[in-house]
Amino acid sequence: MCVADEARNGAEAMAKIRQQEFDLVLMDISMEDRNGLEVLESLRVEYPRLPVLILSMYSEEQYAMVALKAGANGYLSKDAEPDELIRAIRQIASGGRYLTNRAPRWS
Repeated sequence: MCVADEARNGAEAMAKIRQQEFDLVLMDISMEDRNGLEVLESLRVEYPRLPVLILSMYSEEQYAMVALKAGANGYLSKDAEPDELIRAIRQIASGGRYLTNRAPRWS
């Protein structure tokens, strides 16, 4: 597993995704120009199968279901332990979804 690139905002993220192939995108909800859910919407139009894990300061109770309904493959708050982040990345990269026990259940 390696970090292939990073972006400061949504426009930069989309430009980099268009220029290079990635196995997974780890994205924050809070960004300078557009929020992560808006970027996710654009990403889903162009790359519907690219796995996306939303990592955010907002709790799972607040945004997990919103993120999944918008097309994310998983959601994790930034206060999660490092081993949980690795577990989420691996699960999503292998085609699954990831939610912690703190998130409302997907219906």
